[in-house]
Amino acid sequence: MMGCPGAISAMLIAFQVGGGEPVRIATEGHYPPYVTVSASGEIGGFEKEVADDICARAKLDCRWEFAQFDTLLPGVMSGTYDIAIGGIAVTEERLAEVDFSLSYSKSSEDTVYIGHANAPPPDAALIGVQSGTIFEMQMRKLGRRYLSFPTAEAMGDALLAGQVDLVLGGTQLDLIGNGDIVSMGSETIPDLGTAMAICKGNTGLKTSIDTALREMMADGTLDAITSRWF
Repeated sequence: MMGCPGAISAMLIAFQVGGGEPVRIATEGHYPPYVTVSASGEIGGFEKEVADDICARAKLDCRWEFAQFDTLLPGVMSGTYDIAIGGIAVTEERLAEVDFSLSYSKSSEDTVYIGHANAPPPDAALIGVQSGTIFEMQMRKLGRRYLSFPTAEAMGDALLAGQVDLVLGGTQLDLIGNGDIVSMGSETIPDLGTAMAICKGNTGLKTSIDTALREMMADGTLDAITSRWF
């Protein structure tokens, strides 16, 4: 298990947490309401508000970067990014690779399949999923036929083009009613909540984030942000 390059040196950790070095936050940016991106490229959403408050409380110089979803956790593991966000579910498998902040959101464990009205059931269908997601992991566990796509948009396009029978996950509910696209049942995928991914061993950064989150939970800030987005 590889430790974070930035966490090997205690001095470097100190710089990351409060010594003026930028803290790099990576996100795909297209997973509303967790993270949104405006036409002008401005990042918003629930997790953007949460992260901004954490950065202010912990006195972190946070810088945002865009990255494809399936590169977020590998980027944190390699030290390319300090934090990754974007509706990232905490799972036992992911906990073996990265650390997570305290969970600040819990979504439904039931995820709806979307597909053509005449599509076969999930155990017989070709299913589209986004690469690097818990939905891809679930299809692999179940031994189902699936194709992985780099973005949720590419996955949705493949469904509309008839390249897959069903899709699972992402922000695809808005496709219902487009032609013969309907909901086709659901998949239960347990997780441990949504949180920020942090490189294993970067205890200074994790402690700063968790301390800020506890303050936000205690003073009602997290509840207020949550109510604005959910």
